[in-house]
Amino acid sequence: MESQTQKRHGTFYNSAWTQLVILSFVLFCTSGLWNALNSIGLGGNEHKGRIASLSLNATYIISSFFGPAVVNILGARGALVLGTLGYPPIALALNGRWDTPDAAVAAAGIFLGVCAGMLYTAQGTLMMWYPDKDNAGKFISVFWMIFNSGAVIGTLMSFGVNYDNDEVGPDARGNSIISEATYWVFFGLMCCSTLLALLILPVRKVTRNGQLIIKEGEESKNDGVKTGDLVIREFKYTLKTFSSVTMICLVPLFFTSNFFYQYHFAIIGNLFNGRTASLVSATYWTAQIIGSFILQQFIDREQWDRKMRIYGSFVGIFVYTVISWSIGGVMQYHYDINYEDPLHLDLTQRPNGEQDPVFAMVALALWGFCDAFVQVWSYWAMRQISSDPDTLARFSGFYKFWQNVGNTVSYILGIAPKCAQVDFWVNIALIVVLLIPTMCGIKMITRGIDAEAKAEEAAEAPADAAEAASEEDSSKPPAKAAETEIAQL
Repeated sequence: MESQTQKRHGTFYNSAWTQLVILSFVLFCTSGLWNALNSIGLGGNEHKGRIASLSLNATYIISSFFGPAVVNILGARGALVLGTLGYPPIALALNGRWDTPDAAVAAAGIFLGVCAGMLYTAQGTLMMWYPDKDNAGKFISVFWMIFNSGAVIGTLMSFGVNYDNDEVGPDARGNSIISEATYWVFFGLMCCSTLLALLILPVRKVTRNGQLIIKEGEESKNDGVKTGDLVIREFKYTLKTFSSVTMICLVPLFFTSNFFYQYHFAIIGNLFNGRTASLVSATYWTAQIIGSFILQQFIDREQWDRKMRIYGSFVGIFVYTVISWSIGGVMQYHYDINYEDPLHLDLTQRPNGEQDPVFAMVALALWGFCDAFVQVWSYWAMRQISSDPDTLARFSGFYKFWQNVGNTVSYILGIAPKCAQVDFWVNIALIVVLLIPTMCGIKMITRGIDAEAKAEEAAEAPADAAEAASEEDSSKPPAKAAETEIAQL
């Protein structure tokens, strides 16, 4: 009977893997290309780029909070389609060949912030829900590799355009000079993202290993509920997620996960001229692709239990983070980085005995690995807490909310007169602060894993054995599992 069910439901198009690949290319054409624009100077106009970033991130915080309600009411596909609409206007607003008014740039950034909250909440929900818990790392890693390919291709395009521009020294342009045709290519690809998003199937039609993820006959939680009641319910559950002790413990990690972008890209613009900055950015995003693959090999290793993997992977990531930032500190002081006196080094040109940029290029690539490790791990850890899609949507919104709070704080700090050394040590302080709370959060997640394992053993054991185990457990104080805590939401 089971094989007949698989034959009836399982097709290439509606498989979770196919849908994940489509989802990955939706983000490739939207956020991936936005990352490319961001890392090559947002059109070469620092003033307009900062307006776009600040308006985007400030709005993004609010939309991330309400994103789960939109996803759980409209459905992930509907939210994803709406989320793609904000990216084409930003490509036009930042066209370095146009004199776009500041108000128009701000408006495009605000619109993108609204759309990005829906896009990323839907993306996070589907990416975590398509796989089962044992294969979550593999799905997240594949998504991360395809998604970041957009940034790699975009920065390599900039490198090709800027290759003949070998100006060096303080008078050289640190940001890339991009042709108008390049902006139109970005615009066209971003428009294609909406068409790709329409190919995403409703989750009730998606299969995992040939079986429908949502079993036939299972009623939607929204069936028969009025829209107003749905909004109130989602708002209440979102607030409960924000009060979850497990999730609160992970806030410092989420806050830090993108905070360092401002510092990293400021260094790229300071140290390198246009063509070299584009190449360095390409290596940065390539490192993210490789890093996601490396981490997946550990977190999905079935020979080790999930508790060992979640502790071991985080400890490994933290140690690597310390090492990579130590190397970054040596780079910071070796080149005496000062935002007011850019070096704008070139990959091949060495006039007047200027310093070799290779060490800085390697240090920045190592930081790219760190970024992938933190973000892939964060999504994987959240998937270990719950299997409920509505809850995963709230987790995704919670994660993006705090990530964008960190992003916004970082950009606001960038408005004031800046010191590279201060930026470096602020990032170091945040890394130190996140260690203990994250370990506490992991401890609560592992309690949920233990509770889940006991429930599975009880279901497989004879009734009398399960009853005896229940009597034995009743004499012990109950552990507050993360899964139980979240299930109450």
